[in-house]
This record gives sequence, structure tokens and C-alpha cells, in this order.
Amino acid sequence: MRVVHASVDAMLDRRALSDALGHEVSHVRRTPLPQPHSSTEAVFERVSTDGTKAAAQLVLKIIDRSRDWVAIATGDMIDREVAFWESGTLDRLPPHAGHAIVSAARYPGGSAILMRDLAAGFIDDDDPRFAAYNAAILRSLAAAHAAFWQDRSLASLSSAACTLAAFTSHLAPTHLPSLRAAIPGHFIIDVIDEGWQTLPDLIGPAMAAQMRALAVDPSPVVRALSAFPSTLLHTDVRPENIAYDGRQIVFIDWARPSVGPPGIDLAYFLLMSHGPIGDSADDIVAKYRRHLDAALRTGETAGWWEEQLEVCIASVFATMAPVKVALELESADRRDRPDHERIQWWAQRAARGLRCIERA
Repeated sequence: MRVVHASVDAMLDRRALSDALGHEVSHVRRTPLPQPHSSTEAVFERVSTDGTKAAAQLVLKIIDRSRDWVAIATGDMIDREVAFWESGTLDRLPPHAGHAIVSAARYPGGSAILMRDLAAGFIDDDDPRFAAYNAAILRSLAAAHAAFWQDRSLASLSSAACTLAAFTSHLAPTHLPSLRAAIPGHFIIDVIDEGWQTLPDLIGPAMAAQMRALAVDPSPVVRALSAFPSTLLHTDVRPENIAYDGRQIVFIDWARPSVGPPGIDLAYFLLMSHGPIGDSADDIVAKYRRHLDAALRTGETAGWWEEQLEVCIASVFATMAPVKVALELESADRRDRPDHERIQWWAQRAARGLRCIERA
């Protein structure tokens, strides 16, 4: 078990930080950081140290659970990211994948995560280098899934994990009143509300109603997903949460770790990346599947892969539809041409998944 400190000051004590980093720390300096791309209103600081090695650059993330809309919407009362790090689970990620956490604190009302500074390792999905980088992401994601394949030890973390029901429903319109009461004026509330209101115009009232129904009551999709092999899921695999540190792909922000079929992470990555639809999305899926088969070495995906993927696509689209609407409309505004092709592609694929869910 990792040491979780009772306060930020205790975590950043020179001796505690020396133990966490594995070398002597003679100085600790905290400076504010500009707010990165985050919707949770966490506070970020840079932590600099001097010691026997070159000065370490670290990033401190301080979470106020009463203002963290993801924690509120998913019912996280125990700081899941801290719990999974504390258990040593994240340290079991394979060599080409990893996490950035070096220390953590948990205290009444909140938590803090101390991470390696990976600012230089992030690449936007509209960067020309992203296609090559994407191949490494798929390989690392598949390796991470293979490392926890059908892992019974994850059951011991069931109370800390974000359930698939909580994940699927966390953007449901029924959550909006409690979010407004807890964090009045937070921009994400309007994003979710406007997304659900706009969705029928983009994919038709009937399909939008089906997506809304799954978000409000995810039990049919959870039942369908339970028929497939499971693994450790990140559930927020998107370019903003992926970096390359020169040695491995690093997945950050484990705020809602879950257990379920691998297609959840893959579908989420496709949905939250601006580029891939149609043939390019199918190509990404095929590459990921080849990496997963190679990592499992058993041909494990034969027989269930396609149906699993369709259910996962429907599940992720029902989960993230309002945010996807906002992202695509923002992108269309930048291009000055409203193009809803991506939303429609996802709706068509989700319709196939709905048929699988109905049969489950």
C-alpha cells in the first residue's frame, strides 16, 4: 500500500517528498499554474525541488470534492484516483503504459495528487504528429487492458471503482438539478443541458430519446456489458489525458476508474478525438484489436468482439452525447461550416448497439 498523507502540507514535507521521489529533497517551492483544460475547477500548482538529482518539476492538483462535478455526478465520496493509486493497482500498468502520480493526500472534503510534470508530452489531436502518436496510444491502451484481463483482484476495489451505471448516467439530464444546487453557475451544467436539448435536431427525436433513456436508466446497457470479458478501464481516454514522457504513454486523470469491457475505453477515445469517423475509425478499431490479441496471445477476442464493440459504442454515445454535441458545434463554428457528420455517424453506430442491448 502507498502512503496517503492527511494534508497537502504533510505530502509536501521535505522528508515525505524525499521518500516519494527516492532521492534527497532539500527545497520545496510551490507556484500557481494557469488552469489547464479541466472542467472540475481543480487548483493546479507547480512544485519545484532541489536535491541530489536535477531539480524535479512536479504538478500538484488539489480537488475540492464539493466543487468537483464529476465526483458529484458519479457519487465519488472516497476520491477514487487516490484509492486506486494507494492500492498499488496503477503501478501494475505494463511497461509501455503508465500513470504520473508520485504522491497523494486525502483529507475531509477533498484530496490532492502530486504528479510528474508532463506538459511537454501532450500532443493535440489536430497536430500533424498525432497520427504516429496515435499508434503508440492504441498499443499502450491494449497492453493496459491485457494486464488486467479478467483480473479477479479488481473485485477488492469494487467500492472504490466507478460503476458502469454511474459512468453511463453521469451526464444524464436528471443529474442537472443536483448539480445546479451543488455548483450553481458552473459552465458544465449549461453544456449538458444545451447538448441534450440540441441532440434531437441532429439525430432525430426518436434516437435522441433512446440515448436519453439509456443515460437516465443505464440498467439495460449494464446488463448487456456484463456478458463480455472485463478489464480495468480508465473511462476518460482522450488526448488531454494522454502524454508521452519519452519512454511510455502516460494516462493521467484516473478520476473514475471502472471495470468492464475494453470497448468502453476505445469507443470513448474515438468519440472524444475530433478526427476519426467512418473508415478511419474502423482502422483505429482494427489496430487496437490486433494489439489486444497480440498482448493476450490467445485469440481471446474471437467470437464476442463485434457485438461488444457495438454495445460499447451505444453506451459511450448515450453517456457523452451532450458533450459531443458541444464539441462538434464548437468545431463547426471555428470552421464556419456547420458539419454534423460525426454526430450522425455515431448515432448510426449506436443504433446497431441498441439492437444488441435489446437482445441481451
